[in-house]
Amino acid sequence: MFTQNGKVIFVGSVRSGINGKTAKPWQAQEFVIETIERFPIKMAWRIFGEDLISKIQIREGEIVNVCGYPESHEYGGQWYTELKCTDVLDGNLSRVARMQM
Repeated sequence: MFTQNGKVIFVGSVRSGINGKTAKPWQAQEFVIETIERFPIKMAWRIFGEDLISKIQIREGEIVNVCGYPESHEYGGQWYTELKCTDVLDGNLSRVARMQM
């Protein structure tokens, strides 16, 4: 797990669906931060779960500390990596949401 500080530059809409194996509903939201460094980089994160999305309420323009982990999966012979968000603190370190792992 790692933590990255940055400014939120994009917040995607909430996506939802039904899991094909379990028939349970799901929700996910993506957001992008730009790091605050000499050579800034952009990092796309994914929040998974309706309760976590509603707790975090991420907004463009705010400075946040994002905690999470990378996870890779194979699909059609190709490997893909995504950053899964587990915690978000705003710039004042006053708001936190924890994902059940």
